[in-house]
Amino acid sequence: MKKKIITNVVIPVYQISIDEAHPIPTNKFSGILIFKIDVSYLIKKIAENITSGKTGYAWVIDNNGIFLYHPKKEFIGENSFEIRHKLASNEIFERINTIQKEKILKGEEGTDWYISEWHRNEEGLVKKLIAYAPIKITHYKGSIIWSVAVVAPVKEVEGTIRSVQIVQLILYGIVLTIILLGGFVVIGFLIKWSDLLEREVIKKT
Repeated sequence: MKKKIITNVVIPVYQISIDEAHPIPTNKFSGILIFKIDVSYLIKKIAENITSGKTGYAWVIDNNGIFLYHPKKEFIGENSFEIRHKLASNEIFERINTIQKEKILKGEEGTDWYISEWHRNEEGLVKKLIAYAPIKITHYKGSIIWSVAVVAPVKEVEGTIRSVQIVQLILYGIVLTIILLGGFVVIGFLIKWSDLLEREVIKKT
């Protein structure tokens, strides 16, 4: 069964309108309006469209390390440390757990890498790059910090960088070829001009 994270939005209501029973606004507290919001649904609408490269994706956790969104539906609503431990050994996820404890859950922003036992629907050890940033939410009791992280396999990022480097090398080669061809044309023109001048000098002398 899919888990949902529900939050209540409470708004106080005061008597400020005029009717037959209240001809003069009293501005007294009348009650509250409560709205139940499916946080998982709202976050999913935003986070599922965040991508990095071909297969990179985003996940969101709250200040307690609970997944508010993850491409793996069974992760949503679960403690990020515990769910990983259920699926794999602690040693594999030691680095990402440390990143979460010491940086992400403290509201820091940055980049790093870690080893995972899956990516999307593929199983097996994968080295991933991660970029993370805090989301600060202010409410009447203060503020809480959620965090969004975007991850992608290192090999995919390296492949993208390599393809860009290849394109750059090709462009450099084209520019260098144009410069060389232009230089040869200029040199050829100068040689012809020199020969022409030499013949004119010989002709006149």
